[in-house]
Amino acid sequence: MSENDATTSASSPASSSPSASQPQTPVPGEVNGQAVGTTQMQQDEQLLVDVNKVLHQIVSSSELVEGDDDGASSAGGDSSQHRKLSGPELISLRVLEVRIRKNLSQQRGAFRKTVTGDPNRRVRDHARSQAEKTGRAVRKVARKAVTGSGDRSISDWVKQANVVKTVDKASFALGVSLVCTTEYVLLKRPSDFGRYYVSIVSIMMLLRLYMYARNKWIYFLLDFCYFANASCFISVLFLPDNAWLWRLNYSVSNGVLLAAVLAWRNSLVFHSLDKVTSIAIHILPGFLTYLERWSEKNVMCSKGEAGAVVTASCTLGFMGALAEPLIFYTFWQFLYILKTEIIDRQRLQDNPSIQTSLRWLTRDSKNFMHIFALRTCRVFGVIGHDETFEPEAMKTKIVFWIGQALFIVATLFPIPLLFSSYILNSGYILFVLSATVWNGANYYFEVFAARYIQQLEASSKRGNRYDTSYEKHEANGIKEE
Repeated sequence: MSENDATTSASSPASSSPSASQPQTPVPGEVNGQAVGTTQMQQDEQLLVDVNKVLHQIVSSSELVEGDDDGASSAGGDSSQHRKLSGPELISLRVLEVRIRKNLSQQRGAFRKTVTGDPNRRVRDHARSQAEKTGRAVRKVARKAVTGSGDRSISDWVKQANVVKTVDKASFALGVSLVCTTEYVLLKRPSDFGRYYVSIVSIMMLLRLYMYARNKWIYFLLDFCYFANASCFISVLFLPDNAWLWRLNYSVSNGVLLAAVLAWRNSLVFHSLDKVTSIAIHILPGFLTYLERWSEKNVMCSKGEAGAVVTASCTLGFMGALAEPLIFYTFWQFLYILKTEIIDRQRLQDNPSIQTSLRWLTRDSKNFMHIFALRTCRVFGVIGHDETFEPEAMKTKIVFWIGQALFIVATLFPIPLLFSSYILNSGYILFVLSATVWNGANYYFEVFAARYIQQLEASSKRGNRYDTSYEKHEANGIKEE
């Protein structure tokens, strides 16, 4: 055999037998027939050993081939030599590539698990998520420090604070203007008070309709006070010469509505549109019928041939002062029950958040009507000592319907005296007005001022930063009437 044949035979791993000078091509995953260690470090060390052996074998084979081909290249004049790897060599390299990729994947997974806690989650995704989480936490802390709530954005808080201040200022100006304008019309233009009353109350009712509908308080507009105002509207706009309707409106306005101001503690709070509206719909009908009763026109009383008022006819007996107003109230109560207990019964049952006067009274444990009714029912054994009012229970509804009827009767008893005495009528209206002013003063100096002082103290603790969160929007306040 020639020297070239011997060289070629020696350089070919497929034809040569294993010897001490030429090691056998390593089998993937094994070294000298032994299994690779289970730990990552052992795997890494074994992989490096296998890579070195394969590369050493390929380099050794290449040196043999180059040395054998030197003479041929010199004879042929071609200085560039290339050798194709044999099949076993390619297989060895590919197996090593797979093992290297697998090793890198394992190392990457271990690193990801160390950083993110999940071997399948990329570090950049984890970093981005942590940055977003930190940003949300910082925003929540900042929002809570500024607005008092971590879920309320500072921009919305600033906008709402400005809006609240603007609405409160406008409401305050409107309330003061209303008082001044009402006084002017009462003293200087009493004959125009009916049209003034209709205009002012209509505007306020439209605003209240919008606010109450937005807050699911629309059923408050079915209360008796609105029904009485509607009757006064009819007298002013359509039946200005109907003495019977004027007498009825006088009894209801000077009896039920003015008494409700005292019972529900209506307060003259100028910056609250809701409270000013409550004052208007309870007191302005009393002013209207007061002027009609004691004016020269005096439609409520019949006149003699000379136009002088017949004194004997200017009285209200049992029918005019009590029976007819009770019939009027009973008619309203029938319509109210028909609407809430029959027509809209299912809607109210499906929407407990919708407020009605009955639900509000039964849930407001501090209300005078609630306390009085509860104590009375317990005294007479209607309900147990540990039992409370349930808004949807028929027993509760009957109790409040009867209680409201008794309240109506009680407020109508003084009407004959008021109707017959200018001094008593004037004094009663002034007393009710004084009560609203007193209630308003209590609100400003006990409730509003206390909130203001608390907010100033809280602001000083946070670094003397001005805080306007004490300025609550009273347009959506608790129902008073």
